[in-house]
Amino acid sequence: MKPRSLFTAICCSLALAACATDDVSDDIDDSPDATPDAIEDIAANDVDPAVLDTALVVTPTGLVDRDCVQAIGTGELVDENGTVTRTDGTTYTLPPCAGDTMPLRAEILQGVADADAGIEKTNSDIEPTDNGWIEAAWWHAPRWMKHMSGNFVVPPAPSNKGSQTIFFFPSFEPHAGNAIIQPVLQWGSSAAGGGKYWAIASWYVGPHRTVHGPLKRVNVGDKLAGTIAGAACTSGGKCTWTITTKDTTHSATSQIKVKTGEVYTEVQGGVLEAYSVDHCNKYPSNGVEAFFNLAVKDGAGHAVTPHFSKMFWHTTCHESQVVGPKTVFLNWN
Repeated sequence: MKPRSLFTAICCSLALAACATDDVSDDIDDSPDATPDAIEDIAANDVDPAVLDTALVVTPTGLVDRDCVQAIGTGELVDENGTVTRTDGTTYTLPPCAGDTMPLRAEILQGVADADAGIEKTNSDIEPTDNGWIEAAWWHAPRWMKHMSGNFVVPPAPSNKGSQTIFFFPSFEPHAGNAIIQPVLQWGSSAAGGGKYWAIASWYVGPHRTVHGPLKRVNVGDKLAGTIAGAACTSGGKCTWTITTKDTTHSATSQIKVKTGEVYTEVQGGVLEAYSVDHCNKYPSNGVEAFFNLAVKDGAGHAVTPHFSKMFWHTTCHESQVVGPKTVFLNWN
């Protein structure tokens, strides 16, 4: 698909009722309890049974050992030792993780190297089986970053509602790619729960554990706000991070806080990640997700202008992008 014009992309992202097809009503029909005024917390055990058949579970950074994925409450703080501080100041300790929390990073870093060399990975024009990162707008910042915020909108459901899982998010990573902090929108089942509907959660994946906040169900057309904010930072960029994913239409929020030793220099203005997509109609039916009002600040708190590169790992659904310093449009089909 050719890159869409700015007008068309904004129309499809911000005026879904006008631009989307009957998929919006189909989504509501398939989920009768998803009324416009009802935003639910998703139970931790609300996971597709197929996911339970394996020790590896889907997260928005790849397949991770189930024992390494741990949930904490909204507003709770976790440190590198697994100590969680509740909002009332009391603490508890998460069990240790002996598995691999970043199994797909080598592939993603290879994609970065290929992009630096001016190469875009392209598959043959056949029906895909897409697993992993599909496309991303990526900036290698010259120094560590302290803050990013932006908006995105819940798109229509896929016209083919199978067993696929789809993630959209902006994110920060260290240069080594051994961690990621991200406010996430998902379709389908992940390690945090979910089903054939849209939901939001905040995530941290690091060298020793994968942590997420509560998964909250959202509705097609809802406006989302994602924020990654560092505080109490050292001069070298080690911070306490607050990752917030908020449905501003219905005031639902998933937020976690993470104290880590990673320093974040890689900025992704928008990412599409997918699993078990074997047909292009398993992506959202409008063919675009927009990230807009993007704002990035460096460690000194100064606003900076990101220069996003277009990254592709799969292009079998004619993935393309339109990017600017404050807007990222991810396209497919």
